[in-house]
Amino acid sequence: MSTALLDQVQAYIRAAFTKAEVVTVQPYGGEFNTAEMEKVSYNCPAIFVTVLGWQPLHDGHRLSGKYSRNVRVAAFVVAKHAKRDQRMRLGMALSEKLCLVMRQWMPDNSGGLPITVGPLEDDAACENLYSQPVDRLGQSVWLVDWNQAVKPVLTSVSGAPTLIDWLSVAIEDTARITEPAATASGTTPITVTEKITFPVNT
Repeated sequence: MSTALLDQVQAYIRAAFTKAEVVTVQPYGGEFNTAEMEKVSYNCPAIFVTVLGWQPLHDGHRLSGKYSRNVRVAAFVVAKHAKRDQRMRLGMALSEKLCLVMRQWMPDNSGGLPITVGPLEDDAACENLYSQPVDRLGQSVWLVDWNQAVKPVLTSVSGAPTLIDWLSVAIEDTARITEPAATASGTTPITVTEKITFPVNT
């Protein structure tokens, strides 16, 4: 369920920002910290989207029911500029727009997807993740996070949710990983090229 939600969030955010506003919009497998920033090559401004976890959805919610979840989604907004105050302002402006964009999202659940996604019921929160290591990289990072209700589409026969067949998922990572320089032994940098493609339910 959460992978299908992540795909929808990524597509929605990509459509909400022009390439001039945000160059990179892609999922990321965890919290985006300084150690990761020094290894991954990307173009700024960038938004990295991930799922940080979920809890069962409480009864009384319109999407509550068997297998329903309240998913915590996070977006790491990264901006770059030579001047500290300018990169702070760029990151702040993008984060503020992202909060408004997500609050206005009315998910389209009519396409035969394995989940039903509810709109945000509360405004997204935002936090400046400033640190000296991040500042030395000439970048600013802001965390925008929110909770989103998700309910699986149950099959008519078993009453169980429709799940992704992981055996049919193609993985291709397009991130460029920067490794340390080759040592005297002659080892060379490693380039990882993987990308995840989920099957379309029929």
